[in-house]
Amino acid sequence: MVRVLGISSNADGSHLEDDLGGFEGKGKYSDPEFSWRQSVAPTAIAFLSSDKLGKQYENDIFVGTVNGGNIFKFDLNNNRTELVLE
Repeated sequence: MVRVLGISSNADGSHLEDDLGGFEGKGKYSDPEFSWRQSVAPTAIAFLSSDKLGKQYENDIFVGTVNGGNIFKFDLNNNRTELVLE
């Protein structure tokens, strides 16, 4: 069994998915859409589907962390299918 966490690029520029095969036809590996440079140890994630904190936060994602006790806010696209990152 092969377990993969994180980005599949190796130090030599090759890609780990080349070595994974086809997951017996049941799937395909893809790199994460987002990752932190430093470990933040996420502890909770919440999708705010109301405007109780203000209209500017409606439909956003909030992530709480152990390291530093931070709360991060991420915007979602209109379909709520991916993060809007700059």
